[in-house]
Amino acid sequence: MPWGDSRMRNSQMVSALLHKYLEGVDREHLCVVLLNQKNEIVGVSTISIGSLTASVAHPREIFKVAILANCASIIIAHNHPSGDPLPSKEDRALTARLLEAGRLLGIPLVDSIIISDGTSAYFSFADENLL
Repeated sequence: MPWGDSRMRNSQMVSALLHKYLEGVDREHLCVVLLNQKNEIVGVSTISIGSLTASVAHPREIFKVAILANCASIIIAHNHPSGDPLPSKEDRALTARLLEAGRLLGIPLVDSIIISDGTSAYFSFADENLL
């Protein structure tokens, strides 16, 4: 499988994968990591590419990919080109919307991760008990 150790056991593993996936990008990218029932990655998809400070996405675009991939759960992730991985008010609002949409659709949001550019720093909503 192209994802290395495909079973995602913690946010650090997901962060390392996303740092490789988004290496060198100069704008904010919003991605969804698609997982099967064993928490193995079945795909990673870029949902939107934004500006230096924002990326726009709607739950329907994120869950469309998840439904078509027949996945069991998802992890949402994006980068902050500023290098600061702390979530903005908009990041918190989108995560809350995706958490609720996932509950309704039966495709749980396992984590929402923000990675910094240029360092290995990241922020995990799950690690901070915000999900």
